[in-house]
Amino acid sequence: MTPSVLIVDDSLTVRMDLEEAFREAGFAVTLCGTKKEAEAALAAGGFALAVLDILLPDGDGIDLLKAIKSTPASSGMAVLLLSTEAEVRDRVRGLTTGADGYVGKPYDSANVVARALDLTRRSLPARPEGTKPLVLVIDDSATSREQMKAGLEEAGYAVLTAPRGEDGLRVAAATRPDALIIDGNMPGLDGPGVIRQLRMDAVFRRTPCLLVTGTLDRHEEARALDAGADAFIQKDENIGVVLARLGAILRKTRSPAAAPETASLSAPKRILAVDDSMTYLEELSSQLREEGYEVIQARSGQEALDLLTVQEVDCILMDCVMPFLSGKETCARIKKNSAWRDIPLVLITAHEEGEAMIEGINAGADDYIKKSGDFEVLKARLRAQIRRKQFEDENRQIREKLLSRELEAAEARASRELAETRASLLADLERKNADLEKEIAERKRGEASLRESEERFRVIADSSPVMIWMTDRDGRCVYVSKPWLDFTGRTMEDELGDGWADRLHPDDAARAFESFRAARSEGTSFKFEARMRRWDGDYRWVLDHGVPRRTPDGTVVGYIGTCLDFSERREIEQMKNEFISVVSHELRTPLTAIRGSLGLIAAGKTGPLAEKTKTMVDIAVTSTDRLVRLINDILDIEKIESGKMTFQLKPLDLAVLVEQAVESTRAYGDRLGVTFTLDTRTRDLRVRGDVDRLTQVVLNLLSNAAKFSPPKSAVEVSVARVNGKIRVAVKDRGPGIPEEFQGRIFQKFSQADSSDTRQKGGTGLGLNISKAIVEKHGGTIYFETETGAGTTFFFDLPAEA
Repeated sequence: MTPSVLIVDDSLTVRMDLEEAFREAGFAVTLCGTKKEAEAALAAGGFALAVLDILLPDGDGIDLLKAIKSTPASSGMAVLLLSTEAEVRDRVRGLTTGADGYVGKPYDSANVVARALDLTRRSLPARPEGTKPLVLVIDDSATSREQMKAGLEEAGYAVLTAPRGEDGLRVAAATRPDALIIDGNMPGLDGPGVIRQLRMDAVFRRTPCLLVTGTLDRHEEARALDAGADAFIQKDENIGVVLARLGAILRKTRSPAAAPETASLSAPKRILAVDDSMTYLEELSSQLREEGYEVIQARSGQEALDLLTVQEVDCILMDCVMPFLSGKETCARIKKNSAWRDIPLVLITAHEEGEAMIEGINAGADDYIKKSGDFEVLKARLRAQIRRKQFEDENRQIREKLLSRELEAAEARASRELAETRASLLADLERKNADLEKEIAERKRGEASLRESEERFRVIADSSPVMIWMTDRDGRCVYVSKPWLDFTGRTMEDELGDGWADRLHPDDAARAFESFRAARSEGTSFKFEARMRRWDGDYRWVLDHGVPRRTPDGTVVGYIGTCLDFSERREIEQMKNEFISVVSHELRTPLTAIRGSLGLIAAGKTGPLAEKTKTMVDIAVTSTDRLVRLINDILDIEKIESGKMTFQLKPLDLAVLVEQAVESTRAYGDRLGVTFTLDTRTRDLRVRGDVDRLTQVVLNLLSNAAKFSPPKSAVEVSVARVNGKIRVAVKDRGPGIPEEFQGRIFQKFSQADSSDTRQKGGTGLGLNISKAIVEKHGGTIYFETETGAGTTFFFDLPAEA
C-alpha cells in the first residue's frame, strides 16, 4: 500500500523540494500552501503522515495540529513539524500539543523522508506471517533498479528502491527489509561499503545481503565476502538466477526481528547542541547537518532541560561554561533523571585544565573535548558515543551465553555457506561457459538470428520515448528511429549521411561538431546540449549522448546514441536561475552597505572597541565578505548557464597568463606559508580564449591548492603542449580528495572539507564556475588525487592553429 503524505508550507521552494524527495521514496504527495487549503485536504482524509510548517500566511500551524489530533478520523495520523530553530518554545509547544516529530530549518530532505518513513512504519501494524518478503534494491542505475523491481514483484516480493548507498542505509533503517540486493559499483558509498556499515549495525547484523558485481573473478569474490555479503551475482545475470540466489539466502539466513528499543545506526540521529554562543552554535549545527544529523539548538541549560521533556535525542553536546546554569550543573541534572541518564553527553570547553575535565566527568559526562574550529575530532567522538549507546542497548537485551552460542553458530554457518557458494559459483561458471559455446555455435549457423536481432532493435527503438541514432566511423548517419523522424518531420533518406546536420541551430552547431570530433579522435563517449529544429520550425533544446560502437577486438566502427527533448526542464531551470540572479542582485547592495559600516567599526573609526566586541565585528566582516563572494559566484553561474556571460575570444599565450596569475597569488600563498613553483622557460603556448575568464580559472585553482597545502610546502604549476592541446596543471601537497567527494567535486556547493574551506574563504562554487568556463572554451577539466599525497587539477584547451 502506498503511504500518502500531506505537505503544508507557504514556501514553494520547500514544497517542490519535499515533493520530489517523498515521491522518490514511494509516497503519494499532496501539497498545500495555506492553512485553509490544508483543512480542505484533510477533510477528504486518507493521509498516513502530515508535514506542517508552524508559520502559515493565514494561521498558526499549531492550531492545525490541534485540529488533526482532536478529530477522530485523523487523530492516529503521524505529524512531523517543520519550522525554524530560532525559538525553542515553538518546538516545545508543538511537541507538547501532540506532534510526533520536529525538524528544524534548514533541513536535509533525505533526513525528513527518513523520519517520515520511520513514523509511518511505527504507525502501521507489524507485518503478519505469510506476507510478502520485503526486499530493498540499492542501485544508482534507474534502468537496472526498475528491471530488478519488476522481476522481483512478479515473483511475489514487495520491493523498495534507493538510488545511492547513503539513501539505501536510511531506507533500510526506516523499513527493516527482509533482504537487500546491492550494486557493488556506485558513486559515493559503494556496495561493499554499504554492507560493511550494515554488518556493524546490530539491527542488520544477520539481514541477508546479495551483492551485484560486474565480474566474477576471485578478487570480486573475496571483496564481496570480506564485506559481509551472503552471496553475489554478476550484473548481467538473468532474473531467474537472481531469484534462486535470493530464495536460497532467505531460506538459509533467517534474520530475527530486532528488539523495538534497538535503533539502527543508519537511522536519522537527533543531536541536542547547547551553547550560549550563537556563532559557535550555528557553525557546530552546520557541521553536524552535513554529516546527516538532525540538530536541535538550545542557548542555555534551562532550554536544554525544557527540550528534553518533550523531545527524544540520541546525543547531547553541551558547552561547559554558560551563564545562570552551567554545562556541568545541567549535566548533573540530566544524569539524575532516570529517563535521560543513558543519553550520551559530551561537554565542550575552551580550556584544557585537568581539574575541569575531572569535574565534568564526575558530573556524569560521557566525554570531554576542547572547543576549536576543527570539528573532525568532535564528529569522531560523537559517532563513538552513538555506537557505544547502541551496543549498550543491545547488551541489555541479549544474555552473554546466548550471544556466544549464536556467534559460534554464525561462524559455522558462514564457513558452510562459503563452501556452498564457491561450489555454486564454479557450477555457474561452467554453465556459463557451456552457454557461451552454444551461443557462438548458433551464431555461426546463419545470419537469420542477426536479422531477427536487428528487427527487435528497430521495434524497441521505434517504440522508445527518446530519439535513437547511429553513425559510421566518420560521423555519417546510418540510422535514426521513428521518434527522430516524427520530431523532424522528414524521411529516413533526408536524415542519412550529413542530412541531420542542418537541423542544428547555427549558434550551437560548431560546439556540437567539436564535441563529436574530440570524442571520435580519442574513441570515447560524448554528451552535449544543443537546439534542434522541429518539424514545425521551432528550435527545441535536446540532450545528445553518444557512445562508441566497437568490434570484439575494440576497434571503433561508429557511434550509437540517444537524443532527448528537455526544453521544458531547461525553461524551468532558466526561471530558477533568473530568480536567483534577481535575489542576488537585490542582496548585494545592502550587503555592500553593511560591509562598509562594519569596516569602519572594525577600523576604529567610530571609537575604540573592547577586545571581545572587535572579535565579533571581525567575524561579521569575514562572514559578510564571504557572502558577497558567494553572491558574485552565483551571479557568474547564472550568467554562464543562461548564456548572458560574454567571452572575448582572441589569441593569447597561456604560459604568460599562468605566470602572471602565479605572481598575483604569491602574497596570498605567503599568508598561508605556501610557495609556488613554475617553469618560466616555456613560451608561445597559444590558445584562443578570454583573458579575464581564463585568469579566473587559474586563480581559482591556485588559491584552492594553497588552501589545502600544509605550511612550508610548494604548489607545483606547469603549462605544456600535450597531444595537440595546451595543458595547465596545478599540484598541491594536501591530504587528497576523499573518495566519497570525488564524483561530485565539480558540482555546486560541493566541498571536500567544508569547515576548512569556509575558514579560508571558499564558497563551494569555484570549481563549478571553472568547469563551465573551460567547457565554454571547448576544453576539459579533471583531477588526479591520492590520499595523503595531494591532488593535481588539470585543464586542457585546444591549441591555436
